Amino acid sequence: MTGKNVMENKKEKKERKEKKAKDPVLRKLRIEFIITMMSIVVLFLLTIFGVQYITSKKAMENDSQNALTKALNSTSFPWDRPDADPGFPGPGDSGNAPGGDPAPEGDLNRPGKKGQDYHISDFKDRQDRVAILVAYYNTDQTVDVERNNIFFISSTEDVTALVTTAVAEKEDTGILDDHNLRYRKKALNNGVIAVAFADISNELSLLHSEMMRSLWIGFAVFAVMLILSFWLSRITTRPVERAWNDQRRFVADASHELKTPLTVIMSNTDMVKRSLHTLVEEADPDAEETSISIRKLQRNLHRVDNLREESLRMKELIGELLEVARGDMGQHPDNFTELSLSEIAEDALLSWESVFYEAGKTLTGDVDPELTVTGDRTLLRRLIEILIDNALKYSEAGSTVVLTLKRGKYSGHKATRLSVENKGTPLTPEEISHLFDRFYRADSSREKTSGYGLGLSIAQEIVKAHKGRIQAEATSDGNRFLVDLPF
Repeated sequence: MTGKNVMENKKEKKERKEKKAKDPVLRKLRIEFIITMMSIVVLFLLTIFGVQYITSKKAMENDSQNALTKALNSTSFPWDRPDADPGFPGPGDSGNAPGGDPAPEGDLNRPGKKGQDYHISDFKDRQDRVAILVAYYNTDQTVDVERNNIFFISSTEDVTALVTTAVAEKEDTGILDDHNLRYRKKALNNGVIAVAFADISNELSLLHSEMMRSLWIGFAVFAVMLILSFWLSRITTRPVERAWNDQRRFVADASHELKTPLTVIMSNTDMVKRSLHTLVEEADPDAEETSISIRKLQRNLHRVDNLREESLRMKELIGELLEVARGDMGQHPDNFTELSLSEIAEDALLSWESVFYEAGKTLTGDVDPELTVTGDRTLLRRLIEILIDNALKYSEAGSTVVLTLKRGKYSGHKATRLSVENKGTPLTPEEISHLFDRFYRADSSREKTSGYGLGLSIAQEIVKAHKGRIQAEATSDGNRFLVDLPF
């Protein structure tokens, strides 16, 4: 293989790849596949991480709640016990037992008497994973501390403030968010309330670390699955791509091949028609036999006219099929030029005025001058003619079709808006949703109107090629088509 052939093969492969990349149908199918797959992945990850997070949070919460419950259930007043030592300080005492040494100031874990430990609760369990603080809220609104394992609470004022806040809460258990503490309170004898606090800083830190770790794992899995979904989308759409390419190729080839015999049929029809006309004109109308022959010739002329009319309809259909095939293959030119859309619209109005007049209808225009867009003149002229022709077919007898071309801000974007409005039966929302589908006819009454349901589909392809937007809307007495083209 020569170097030239290699270059040609590379060029052909590149063109095929670019053509596939421009294919709007396959691209849309792949995007839908990727979106569906990634939605499943995201839902799956959210479910797993959500369950994991809730389970961990519940387990840690249970640990602290169990520690609080254990602390409160094992708490009792020494002075209420039968063997109580009278030297233990009662509610509201300063903390000095008679005959005992003063407790060091600020020591919130002080015993009632030097050398003795009157702590009833088993707070010396070193296997307890939760830091606990237990205090009494006395009837005279003073606070006594039984135990404090929370390192960042070091003063009596802090404990008093915390206990007072917890006692004021309506619920028996809750969280003090400002201090990262979970509390539980219990009413004891003589109106005293025991309040236990658990430090949940470590719990919140672990939950935060777990959440961040889950997020990083989720991002990594999402990235991997996104790359994988791109690869899978190409594999799964290959059969559809082959079928789609075969269908487009068949439509294009069949339409192209049908044009040749159809042209021959129409040419021969015209020749037969002219020949019959000549025979009719040359025949002697006074002869009886000739008059019979003339009537036969006139009937044949009528048949020839029908044949030509149907041939023209077939030619129109073939032309539209070719336009659809070209649109599917992305054959719209990329080198658009700046041109006057106002001029194109004015020319179309002049061309269609006589057609509307013959149909007993009126076509008017309100076109702002010198409105330019970037695009293809032939395609934009075809777009305007499709909308005008559609309005002509489905407007009421004797009504007026209005074409408007303005520039402004529509739906939040600056655009040149082409509007074609006609009076007739308003379309339903269901009909509007399918209006631009190929071969779609809105209702049974429209079947009586000539056309194949391809015009609006072609118009949509032309608008897409110009990076614009087309839509239809029903009015009180008709319908309106709107095309927004960027400028």
